[in-house]
Amino acid sequence: MQQSLGLFIGRFWLYLVLMSGFFFIAMIIAMLLTVAVLAIGMIAMIKGGEFNQKYGNKLMRARVIMQGVALACFALAVLSK
Repeated sequence: MQQSLGLFIGRFWLYLVLMSGFFFIAMIIAMLLTVAVLAIGMIAMIKGGEFNQKYGNKLMRARVIMQGVALACFALAVLSK
C-alpha cells in the first residue's frame, strides 16, 4: 500500500514539474509572439499606408490577445509549481 502511494506521489510530482515546464515554455513563446506582433504593428503605424489601414487594428487586437495568453501561461506555470 505504501509503495503504491509513493509511486502515485512520484508520478504526481513528475506531472507537476512537466506541466510547469510546459507552461513556462508556452509563456516564453507567447511573450516573443507578443513582441513580434507589437513590432509589426508599430512599423506599420510608422510607415502608414494601405497595410496599416487594413491590418493596424487587427494587429493591436492580436497583441492584446497574446498578452492575455502570456499572462494565463504565467499564472498556470506558477499554480502548477
